[in-house]
Amino acid sequence: MLTQGILFGVRNYLETRRTLKLGGKRVEVRIKEFISKYATIILLMIFYMAFHIALSPSYWDDANYRRDLGGSISNLLPFLYTGYRLQTSRTTIELVIGILSLLPYAVWKILDLLIILLLYKDMEWFLEYIFDVNDSKSKWGLTFLLCSLPFSIMACAGWLATTTNYLWVISLGWYALNKVLKNIILEEKLSVTEQILTILAVLYSGCFESVAALMLVGMVSAIIYMRYAKHKKVPVYLWIVFFMIVLLFIEILVCPGNKNRMESDAGYWMTDYAQMNLLDKLRMGIVTAFMHFVSIPSPVFFMISSFGAVIAFLKKGTWIQKEVALLPLVMDILWTCYFMINYLMGNKVMTYQVPNSLLTGGTDTIEQILLLLTVAIWFASILYSFYWILDDRKDFFLCLTVLLVGCVPEIIVGMSSTVVNSMLRTVIYLYLSMIVLILCLWKAAREFWKGYKWLRITIYAMLIFGTLLNAIQMTRHILIYG
Repeated sequence: MLTQGILFGVRNYLETRRTLKLGGKRVEVRIKEFISKYATIILLMIFYMAFHIALSPSYWDDANYRRDLGGSISNLLPFLYTGYRLQTSRTTIELVIGILSLLPYAVWKILDLLIILLLYKDMEWFLEYIFDVNDSKSKWGLTFLLCSLPFSIMACAGWLATTTNYLWVISLGWYALNKVLKNIILEEKLSVTEQILTILAVLYSGCFESVAALMLVGMVSAIIYMRYAKHKKVPVYLWIVFFMIVLLFIEILVCPGNKNRMESDAGYWMTDYAQMNLLDKLRMGIVTAFMHFVSIPSPVFFMISSFGAVIAFLKKGTWIQKEVALLPLVMDILWTCYFMINYLMGNKVMTYQVPNSLLTGGTDTIEQILLLLTVAIWFASILYSFYWILDDRKDFFLCLTVLLVGCVPEIIVGMSSTVVNSMLRTVIYLYLSMIVLILCLWKAAREFWKGYKWLRITIYAMLIFGTLLNAIQMTRHILIYG
């Protein structure tokens, strides 16, 4: 009996170990499958999580918000009313900022990481279903391009204030756009949850001035398309979104805070604003935005300029076409070298460059005229190159639309007296447009991918360099400001 008991115990022990071993292998396999499936997202989150742990939303506008609220929720309504009367119509955004200002920093940091994840998923969906870019290499490209985005521009007014006004607005607005496209273009019915989330996303993003203008044009186009092209009934949630955007747009127009801010900003940021005509304002918007891309080495701007040139030289075409495709890259390098030389000579700083608001002659006037010519040539070259590189004309017109939409916020800000202060963070719209265009070119490079090892190495090297440069810039900002 004792022997049988011992044998029974040993057998149970061995079976238990075998079961645990098999279970452990299954868990290990599932973990490997999870990592393989979500590797791009994991890398993106690890990269930005490392910096979010270190950064501090406690200075500039962030500190002002916290001070105005006095640490009490009872001050929230007076805070919103004062903001609406004196500063801004972005009431929904201000409400979120007010609540976050009363909470520990960790709450904003977690939400900001989730918004970055949402932006990735927004762009992934948009590229897959609108541009048919859905291979694994493109997803890795999207991850590295987002890691190359100069994220320190999201701290130019304070981390919390800038991200909630720009990054969150774009991510949530793009989510709403994707759901509308899913319903109208792909003809897929949205669930009740998706409809509610779309309405909430519009409520948040639609109170931002330039986004409200884009949304209004987009919704009018969507309703006309549904009624007269598809000959279908417009869904109720789309009407709700449309009227919500109309109300938000009216609020922007009548808000006393917007008028007051324009007058106060003109006196503080640009004293020559009253003397500027429409062309002066347009010039300031264009030159200020372009100087941002070339006064500091910009990996994303460099990549869109270089990708077109590389693919053009690999693709069958005339030498004139190839030389035109090379122009954006040449101009990027020349202007960056120009600012670098001026920096070494002590004439300029290698940071954010601000042109003179009025042309008064001298070096600055010549510089601005040359920059305007450069911008015109850059756009003409890029569009011409895309036109003959992309075999599908639909892709070309989609790229054209994305690029123009990315330029609208810069033009709107350029018309305002806050161009000097606001352009630094507004360029995120154009950056994201460029990333979409780069990945569209990535699709065009598929036919050359396997045949040219140097092309793969070069692309990977640029993506890694862009990520490292962004990491250096963010580290510098955190060490200096927090």
